[in-house]
Amino acid sequence: MVVLQNVKFLVRVVFMVIISIVLWPVRIKKNKILFINFNGKGYGDNPKSICEYLRVTYPELDLVWLTKDNEDFPDGVRVVRYKSLQSFYEQASSKVWVYNVRNFERLLKKRGQFYIQTWHGASSFKLIEKQADLPLKYILEAKYDARVTDIMISDSRKQTEEFQKYFWYSGEIFEVGMPRNDALFHYKEDYDKLNNIRKKLSIDSDDYVILYAPTFR
Repeated sequence: MVVLQNVKFLVRVVFMVIISIVLWPVRIKKNKILFINFNGKGYGDNPKSICEYLRVTYPELDLVWLTKDNEDFPDGVRVVRYKSLQSFYEQASSKVWVYNVRNFERLLKKRGQFYIQTWHGASSFKLIEKQADLPLKYILEAKYDARVTDIMISDSRKQTEEFQKYFWYSGEIFEVGMPRNDALFHYKEDYDKLNNIRKKLSIDSDDYVILYAPTFR
């Protein structure tokens, strides 16, 4: 089983290198930004929040979302099937990549491209990256991923220290909070939105709300 997994790993690496070489001459488009959420899941998490801001603020941008899901996406977001041949072309021609996990189904990064890693969680409640017992193939790819990352986004000093200590990453970290949490602050006085949320959840307007959201771990 281990041998088969290693063979699959080597085949995938060779395939991605070959595709990267074939698409290396493809011109980078300065207005194109590529998003991936959890390796092909739908419109969500930190990449969604960044995409939503750009979609509204800079409608001239070409915003490309790679996904395996068949859900509806808002106007201004161009949807491409994850791991399709077109998805590799979009990667090769995008100026900016925005991911929230390690992504190993991607091309080699070219000079002139910019990779933003938002990650997907707050300070960890489990063993992560260097702390965890990980297979060698993951470690090798994670080290490459860290080496080509231009910016990581952190929600606190504690998380920044974790990135520096456990993620094989020595680059720039923006300690600006998780983009997906911005709505908790931006909409606190948007009473139309708040009332709509109450209505959907069948909560009376004069009821107090207490949120209890423990981690599943």
